[in-house]
Amino acid sequence: SSLVEHKLYWGATSSADEGRYLVGLSNSRSMHEAITPMQSLGLFGTRDFDKLVFRVPFRSYDPADPSHAALVDVVRRIEEVAAAVDVSAAVTFHQARALVRAQVAASGLGGELETAVTSVLPTVSL
Repeated sequence: SSLVEHKLYWGATSSADEGRYLVGLSNSRSMHEAITPMQSLGLFGTRDFDKLVFRVPFRSYDPADPSHAALVDVVRRIEEVAAAVDVSAAVTFHQARALVRAQVAASGLGGELETAVTSVLPTVSL
């Protein structure tokens, strides 16, 4: 069973690695920085990241592309780090997310993710 509190987005991918490619792009600082100028401003900051992510042009996943394979590899390693984080003390999902982000940052993989995403995303001027 599932419970959706507010929004749910899903999409079919041809493989787990294609999913990792998209997760890596959408969770990167580089993608966030590309989208921020397009976002509306709400009471608690920028809004509607989810509505704008596909306005940033990026290529479809190609398992034969070395830059795509590198991004997938980093995301796979981040998954392992995230899975090992004990979030049982977190009261809210924000706290759990902060624990995971801190561990990913401490592992050095956050920087590797940005390097990998930068090699995939085109330079966008808005």
